[in-house]
Amino acid sequence: DQLTRSLERLNTKYVDILFVHNPEYFLMTNIKGTEDNVKKHQTILLNRLQILFEELEREIEKGRIRAYGISSNSFSLKPSHAHFLPYQDLVKMAASAFERMRIQRQQEHALFLEQQQEQQPSGGFSSGGSTSASDSQKRPTAPKLVQRTTHGLGYLQMPGNLLETEGLQTTAKWAKTKNLSVFINRPLNAMSPEYGPARLASYPEPLSPTYAQAKDEILGALAALSRQIEYLGPKMQRLTEMIKGLDESLRTDKLSIIQMEGASVRNTLHQELAKPVPIPHKSKVDGGSSEVAGGRSGASAGSSSLSPDAAAAIDAFKTAPTSTKPTVSTHPTATRPPTSSQPSSSTPPPSTTSSSSSSHGSTHRKIGEHEIDHLVKSLDHFIHAFHQQVRFQETARIAKIMTERGIDLKGEPIEQFAVEYLLEHDQVDAVLLGMKREPYVDFARGLLKSLAVPPPS
Repeated sequence: DQLTRSLERLNTKYVDILFVHNPEYFLMTNIKGTEDNVKKHQTILLNRLQILFEELEREIEKGRIRAYGISSNSFSLKPSHAHFLPYQDLVKMAASAFERMRIQRQQEHALFLEQQQEQQPSGGFSSGGSTSASDSQKRPTAPKLVQRTTHGLGYLQMPGNLLETEGLQTTAKWAKTKNLSVFINRPLNAMSPEYGPARLASYPEPLSPTYAQAKDEILGALAALSRQIEYLGPKMQRLTEMIKGLDESLRTDKLSIIQMEGASVRNTLHQELAKPVPIPHKSKVDGGSSEVAGGRSGASAGSSSLSPDAAAAIDAFKTAPTSTKPTVSTHPTATRPPTSSQPSSSTPPPSTTSSSSSSHGSTHRKIGEHEIDHLVKSLDHFIHAFHQQVRFQETARIAKIMTERGIDLKGEPIEQFAVEYLLEHDQVDAVLLGMKREPYVDFARGLLKSLAVPPPS
């Protein structure tokens, strides 16, 4: 079963807390509209949890878990929400599950003793009533009686932060009256119905390159290649439209940090760049070759002037002359922050030499390695600056929301204030900082240091 596999992976005999995660997904799957019977599906879910609680109570007796809890995003919703998991009966359900398990264990114990009594010889014990060591080893052991006096439900986990306070005011408050510990997750990632997804953190304004500089650089590079090499026009136009769309989302504040990370702007742009380009018939390309300048041999030669992205892009720009349907390249593209030697948007990309002296003036000429390298670097400069600009603008948006709500940040970074707010809350026992991405791990460790909370060793 899942618990057995988890214990094996953790190389331990027990876990302190087993959380049942997001049981409300059953409601989300089955309740699609207002006409659905919400109460009916909530009852089905609670009945399933009742059965699960009984099994978890048995696992406590086996010693494989010490306690259990419920982790639900729905606890931060209003109780009237169709996907809300009713919590008022959870403790009563756990108590009932514990009592059923305790009575069952008593019955098993009594039945065992009765069976042992029936199997005992009527003539009494031989040899003065003594038994040998081998006999005692073969004798089965009676089921242990339950020594606990209460159920094992001890924890609730839910989202909570400066913009999601509903759960703190309702579910968490109720939990404390039932002696349940409250764990808060998503302290810095708000999913507020009023404000949308938001990262509660302070990010600095990007310095060099600025977002405007990086945008001008990549748009200039795309326009230059579109003018200079005719068959690249459609690809350059698609990339231009994608970048302008991202710029529009910035100017209208329609893209949050959370959405940006989920959409993977970098991967989307790199995939578009890596789609092969149908090259015109070789008679239309200077030099009579159907391959891009440099070719695969040039990329694999390890030229020191080429980035890994450029080498991959050179291969991606190649395709058979008869091909008209682009396919996504499988070449990986590296993530690289901007460097101090980044090319200026006002400087045209360098071009390769050609055996034909007129090739650079032809719109049908081959694209050069350095032109591809310049394009990829310009694109990465833009992606990096775009990420930084989204973060900076969201910082300003959150600060404005705090002001509108009458919340004084006291000059602290937003993330520090947000975690301190939860740690000082009467209903909160622990705040969980999720750390899935490496940069966020560093961010969280720095935050813990600012709070004088030692990071885990």
